[in-house]
Order: sequence, then C-alpha cells, then structure tokens
Amino acid sequence: MPYAVILLFALATMLVTSERNNLRLVTPSAAQQQTSIEGSSFIAYRNAVLTFVQSNPTFVGAVPTTSLPVQPSASILVDVGNYVSAAGGKSREITAYARLSSGALYSAMASAGGDASLGTSTGTGWVSAAPDANKAEMPLNVSVPAGYAVSVMQIGSKS
Repeated sequence: MPYAVILLFALATMLVTSERNNLRLVTPSAAQQQTSIEGSSFIAYRNAVLTFVQSNPTFVGAVPTTSLPVQPSASILVDVGNYVSAAGGKSREITAYARLSSGALYSAMASAGGDASLGTSTGTGWVSAAPDANKAEMPLNVSVPAGYAVSVMQIGSKS
C-alpha cells in the first residue's frame, strides 16, 4: 500500500509538470505577441490608405494620417508613411511602408493570407515576401529606407 501512494504522487507530479510545459509551448512570448500586433497594425494602416484612395480616386501624394479612417498607433508602428502616384489613365499606385521589427512582416503576410503586395524595400525598389512571388526587384513610386516593410498596390484602370 505505501508503494501505491508513492506511485500516485509520482503520477500526479508528472501530470502537473507536463501541463506546465504544454502551457509554455502554447502561450506566445511577449515578443511574439508584439510582432503579431505590429504585423496586423501594418495591414490595418495599409487598408486605411487604400480606403482613402478609393474614396478619393484622383488623389496623388502622401495621405496625411489625420485623413485616414483608422489612425496608426505611434506606439506600435514606427516611421510609417505612404505615397500615391498616378500610374496611367485612372490607375493609382499606392505604397504604404513602415519600419517593423524582425518577424512582423511575416506576421502581416500571415494575417493577409500571403498577399504578394507585401515585401521589403531595397531603397528605390522592393521585393515581395510572398513565398510563391517573383523575387525580382520592382521599382517603388517613392523612396523608402532599405529594410522597411512595404505594401505596393495598383488600383483603377489604365484606360
């Protein structure tokens, strides 16, 4: 009988230890949570710029953050900006950019379903971060510091 008590105690200890380890494996770290928030915030900023341009189809230039339907959080997104240029006809090219922490661009990609319009600036060009996208450098319509996350979209018709 004393062995049964010791065996039950050992099993209980193993279960508690196992649950603690599983909890540590499932719970994301603070850094992972921050990366996820940054990525989602960048997508929200990009979408706010897109919404503004769709509502103002002749707009060209940098959309002031005060004109956006959603304001970027200064504590989350750093060095954020955008530029809208004419791309022929009624078409507009929209570039949104921000300095993101390591991993935040891939978090943004995940929340945007692998959107090929997301990538990294090379200074005067950009490369898509999407796994299946062409990795050739493409030109930007605005100078963006190298290493910044970018989203480059074209809307409207060229005719």
